[in-house]
Amino acid sequence: MKEKTLSSLIILTKSPLKKLSKSDKDKRNTVKSKGLYSNSNSEPEELMKTRETLEESEQRYRDLLESSSMGLMELDMKKWQISYVNQRLIDIIGYSREELNKNNLMAKVIHPDDIYEIINSFEDGDLECRITSKDGQLKWLAGTKIGQYNEKTELISLRIWLYDITEKKLKEQKLSESEEKYRFLFENSPFPIFLINMKGKVLDCNPSFEEVTGYRREEILGINYANLKLIHPKYLPILLNRFKLIKKVKKHPILEIELYKKDGSIIWVRFQSSLVEIGNKAFIQVIGDDITPQKEAEKKLRESEIKYRSIIEASPNLMLLFDDKGTVIDCNNSVLQYFELPRKNIIGFKIYELLSNFSEDSTISILNLISNNLRNNKSDPIEFSYINSKNKTQWYQLYYSTVKIGENSFFHLELQDFTKLKEAENIIKEENRRLMDLDKLRKKFLDTAAHELKTPLTSVYGAIQLIYELNIDILNPESLKFIEIAKNGSERLKDLILNLLDISRLEFNNFRIHKKNHDLVNIIKNCISDINYLFYKRGQLIILDLPENLYVEVDKSGIERVIINLLSNATKYTPPKGKIEVKLGENKNYIELSIKDTGVGLTKKEINKIFNKFSKIERSKDVEIDLIKEGTGLGLNISKEIVEMHGGQIWVSSEGRNKGSTFIVRLPVNKK
Repeated sequence: MKEKTLSSLIILTKSPLKKLSKSDKDKRNTVKSKGLYSNSNSEPEELMKTRETLEESEQRYRDLLESSSMGLMELDMKKWQISYVNQRLIDIIGYSREELNKNNLMAKVIHPDDIYEIINSFEDGDLECRITSKDGQLKWLAGTKIGQYNEKTELISLRIWLYDITEKKLKEQKLSESEEKYRFLFENSPFPIFLINMKGKVLDCNPSFEEVTGYRREEILGINYANLKLIHPKYLPILLNRFKLIKKVKKHPILEIELYKKDGSIIWVRFQSSLVEIGNKAFIQVIGDDITPQKEAEKKLRESEIKYRSIIEASPNLMLLFDDKGTVIDCNNSVLQYFELPRKNIIGFKIYELLSNFSEDSTISILNLISNNLRNNKSDPIEFSYINSKNKTQWYQLYYSTVKIGENSFFHLELQDFTKLKEAENIIKEENRRLMDLDKLRKKFLDTAAHELKTPLTSVYGAIQLIYELNIDILNPESLKFIEIAKNGSERLKDLILNLLDISRLEFNNFRIHKKNHDLVNIIKNCISDINYLFYKRGQLIILDLPENLYVEVDKSGIERVIINLLSNATKYTPPKGKIEVKLGENKNYIELSIKDTGVGLTKKEINKIFNKFSKIERSKDVEIDLIKEGTGLGLNISKEIVEMHGGQIWVSSEGRNKGSTFIVRLPVNKK
């Protein structure tokens, strides 16, 4: 209907829209009043009728324009002014005729960007333009423009028929913005998206879809999704059913399926399908999410769970999962086998209901202890025992940790039955007690034997020594030889008994030292004098590097034992014609005595154990040398104890076998 009205109006307005002037009306009235044009057929009368007819036609035409539902604007192209607007256009723009006639509002009313399209485009035809109404609103108008030309084909006026399309334009703008926003989200979404129509044909896909699947957009457009090699066949029936119901459901729940990538590899995708309406068209939108890494992690987790479940089930230890009230949440097969109960009779029960004679208070006490230890970052195992149904004591070691499952925390407990180990431990303790008793008996026997042997041995040794001295000039050499053998044997036996007595006193903590101020130089010279016969007999050279005197607070008897032991070892383990150096020095902190020999030397292994009880030096296999090997292996051990009781130190150094040794005694300076 609008198109027909618009066409009629266009035809009517092809002649100039001319308004009668005041002079023309006056002339017409004068002619009528003078009767110049009566009923005769003269020319003036016909002219008057013509004019009257024209005026009536123009009035009807003007009434039609004013009542039109379309707006009309006439522009005077010579004056660049709005020369006429009808009532409808006035209603649209909000300005009165007086305001339009008074001011040139063309530049204000018509949007600046659309003036060129209206004025400078000389061709008649349809147009769209924007105007600004008096109240400041921007309105969209659509219509047709018709130009009026003079004899010189100059455009003298422009008539524009318009109707308001603002509401339509706003809807189109919102739709365009919505489409633009959707397209932006579609193209930039990190999730794969593709659109299909209601028949299942692929209409579009985004770059994320291309990246995830390997298919390019142009490869899948227009193809039915069911015919693509993309979807795993086992999921097609599910998808077909979902898409059939899409108009009823609108939005389906999330589904996880497997897809084939273009290279043939399989990926897992979580997707959701929904109905989308754009304009008057409906589409099915599918949004996915590549969850392949998550699925692979879940697979590994399941495999790990199976593996660790197998390990737990195969463990001989009793493994249980408790809550903080002592209720069993889970357990392994060892628990079932131990209690000879099915799982249903263990899960959900209290631990004290499983263990005979194990009270609720005991359970709570142990759980509290575990809680406190865990809070203090302790994980020491807990030992406990209970009496089972067979009235037998069972011993357990309890290992524990906290395990979080979901939002809840539990105690993981592992009970190791060490009853047999405990029994073995008790046996070992009993055996140790017996061994300690035997050791005490041994020490007592050694002490008693040494004391009992010392008295008769002293008599024998004194008698042999007296016989030897009284008959040295009377007896023949053969007899003296045997007496000397007996004398030497008595001396060695005497040394052994003295060493045993010292060891016994040390073990019983009965060895005492009594320190007094003595000249250490004099003590050393006396010791050398006592065994000088050994140096003489073996032809060894002894070199002394001693100060004139050096007083120090020591136990004389004890220090003499140390020096005699070191000198005896030096002469025993140094070949004949060897050399022994004795050196004594001091500084403000300590006194140091060193005895260096050119003897058999020591290996690293021997150095590490030389001061142990019954330790002896092995005979060299490389060089045949004359060594005195007799000895108990107790002298150096006793010497070490005596030196340490003085607050000193003793050690040995050697470059190796057959390279000699140096024994060093260091005593603290405490002279008086």
